[in-house]
Amino acid sequence: MVNRLKLSSKYYDLDDYLFRCVTARFARQNTLNAFDFYAIVTWKSNRSINKVKHGLVEAKLTPTALMAKVSGCASDPDRMKELDKVRGIGVPIASAILTVCYPNRFTVLDYRAW
Repeated sequence: MVNRLKLSSKYYDLDDYLFRCVTARFARQNTLNAFDFYAIVTWKSNRSINKVKHGLVEAKLTPTALMAKVSGCASDPDRMKELDKVRGIGVPIASAILTVCYPNRFTVLDYRAW
């Protein structure tokens, strides 16, 4: 029980987990695993998880493959375009993903921020 509590407490503060752990891991690996990718989607828009998942299946991509493509893009606009190509992601979710991965260069852009 104690190990399960330690593990789950790691995710209790999702902002902290994303911007401390996931940001650092992305900087080292230049990609995200599926858990971290969907943690960002959950953080931004929990109701969109299935749409994003179906969009990735339709594009024949895994979250890891998509994020490897994103990290290989030549420019920040190209990163946004690469994510936006996947049906279900769109600019708000793409900006959230990029904000976690590149916190000094992106911010979340949605109708609230606009």
